[in-house]
Amino acid sequence: MGEWKKGSTVVSAPAEQCQCTILIIDDNDDLRGTFIDLLTLMGFRSFLEARNGIEGVKVYVEHIDEIKLIILDLEMPEMDGAAFFREFLRINQGRQRAKVLLATGNFQCEVVKQLLKEGLDMVIPKPSPLEVIQKDVREFIGSR
Repeated sequence: MGEWKKGSTVVSAPAEQCQCTILIIDDNDDLRGTFIDLLTLMGFRSFLEARNGIEGVKVYVEHIDEIKLIILDLEMPEMDGAAFFREFLRINQGRQRAKVLLATGNFQCEVVKQLLKEGLDMVIPKPSPLEVIQKDVREFIGSR
């Protein structure tokens, strides 16, 4: 059983592996890697990555039926998280869609409030306590 340590926080992985794909869209390579490390220790094994919204749309469309959760950054070059989310909604009109978790350091801004009104599933502050990430990801995957 793996565990993720940060300060005094320990997150244990479940015994079983989780059979779903998570798309992580963030321009920061280190943060994408951190999310993947944590999610791997939680039992997830299938990840896709994108460095901005443009790449995120391309990857999402190519793997639309596999992706169950998207972890999305708000502020990115070329296409930010808000523009990605709106394109994501357009692509998914009339079909079941992946859940979208916005991880941002600017979680109380007007753009985030508007995205929540438009259907964004959840916002977590970045950085976020590991327990919050673990709980939210498990809930999202289980409710799809």
